[in-house]
Amino acid sequence: LDFSDGGPDEEQSEQQRKAFGIVLELCKTLSKPLMLLSLNADKETVAEMEKAGLPSNHPIHLAAFQGDSDFLALQLLPKYPKMCVGFNGRVTFAKATDMRRALFEVPPARLMLQTGPHHFIPQGLEADGHTKCHAGMLPHLAILVSELLTKSDAASAEEINTLMEAARANVRNIYGI
Repeated sequence: LDFSDGGPDEEQSEQQRKAFGIVLELCKTLSKPLMLLSLNADKETVAEMEKAGLPSNHPIHLAAFQGDSDFLALQLLPKYPKMCVGFNGRVTFAKATDMRRALFEVPPARLMLQTGPHHFIPQGLEADGHTKCHAGMLPHLAILVSELLTKSDAASAEEINTLMEAARANVRNIYGI
């Protein structure tokens, strides 16, 4: 659900909820993971998941979490034990304080690294002339996320590798690939 920029009007909100309900039914029926993007609609998203009867142990990839870190830590992660949370290059932006706060709420066993919209290039790469975000930037993102998590300017190779291995294992657990 996307309730950003002031949110949708009532008709658009109902269309989004209806489409999301169909996706939830398909995920349940086909035993496929739910790839979830919720923008300014945390509580509404969970309400729709509950309404659809999505089992709490269903595999969920919460992509590019941008919501309330307290809601994530206190409600989403405990309620959905197979949920993994994806972070993209936006987490490296100094102004992404909510996303950075959320990063500390997600244990490594539930953290994923991901690309994002073309303009969420991890910090430092845009100076090298990169204009679009792509999967080749994930190792750089792993370095920056490791530095954020260790609160240092230079995470060790072991810390970076541990993060990358955990993120890869979480992709396997969610998607089976």
